[in-house]
Amino acid sequence: RRCTIPGQRPAGNRGASWSVQTPPIMKAKGMEDHRAWDIEESLWTGDPAQYPKLIDHECLMVVPADPAIVSAEAALRSMSKGPRWSRVAFTDGHIARPEKGLLVLAYTVQAGRDDGTNYVARCTSTWRRHRHADWRLVQHQQSPQA
Repeated sequence: RRCTIPGQRPAGNRGASWSVQTPPIMKAKGMEDHRAWDIEESLWTGDPAQYPKLIDHECLMVVPADPAIVSAEAALRSMSKGPRWSRVAFTDGHIARPEKGLLVLAYTVQAGRDDGTNYVARCTSTWRRHRHADWRLVQHQQSPQA
């Protein structure tokens, strides 16, 4: 897994290696927490072919580019065309469980691409249990940071 040390920005040079140090609040409290962070990371860096299985058809997203509010269908189209992030680091991670079968993640992401593009944002994602071990994203929001 490639991530940065919390609070440290990537060097910006191509192929830079990032060290991992998971913030204490994000250490797995159980398998479900660990899996939630892994699935969230896969939306940033994973194969777009997996997205239809992970994103609920009623999902709404708020992203920094116009149109700022997008449906699941528009998000799937956009995500399948755009360049993927090659590395991400989550810091300031929190998990809330407002009710059974509903999980809310809040975190800061530091993302980078091999072309030197870097991105920092505060994010939230809401996941709903579809079946026993099947979770679907129903909401995602990004607030870019300077």
